[in-house]
Amino acid sequence: CGSYIIRGAETGQVLLEQNADEQRYPASITKIMTMIVVVEHLRSEAALQETITISGDTVNAMQKAEASGIGFAAGEKLTVESLLSALMLRSDGVAACELARYIAMTEDAFVALMNQKALEMGLTGTHFTNPVGLYHENHYSTCRDLTTLIGYAMNMSLCRKIMTEDAIDADCTQSNGSTFTYHIYNNLLETF
Repeated sequence: CGSYIIRGAETGQVLLEQNADEQRYPASITKIMTMIVVVEHLRSEAALQETITISGDTVNAMQKAEASGIGFAAGEKLTVESLLSALMLRSDGVAACELARYIAMTEDAFVALMNQKALEMGLTGTHFTNPVGLYHENHYSTCRDLTTLIGYAMNMSLCRKIMTEDAIDADCTQSNGSTFTYHIYNNLLETF
């Protein structure tokens, strides 16, 4: 038997549910909490234009973990805003790790912020071990908690904007100084 919960969009009232409090692996839905924590910890709106350099260690770790992404390379420089779009539109693991370190210096410190936020939000059936959504036995959530998480993100104007983008063009500077543009599209909205 699966788990699900259906809530009214306007009222939030539970219309139908089954095993909604059963703990399960949330996979890439984890990245919604990653985005929330990043956005809430930005020093200012101007911080969205700060650049982050992609680490070779991050690229290697995400390739080894077979994490999803758009193929960022070591040494590339992109803005925080572009990485947030890659995080949400393409479920990019490299973006998740780099944003986590940008906010908290280490992934472990960032994960502590994620779990603190989960407690503040009343997500009692949720615990995170990484910002990407990689499998770990102590990385779990429930359908009930995830609907709360998604609703929270949709009530944040910047998160809602990023989550509902069709596509963006993200300027990137390579390690050799040349530039190009990533066309980051929402693969959930992609039409065939």
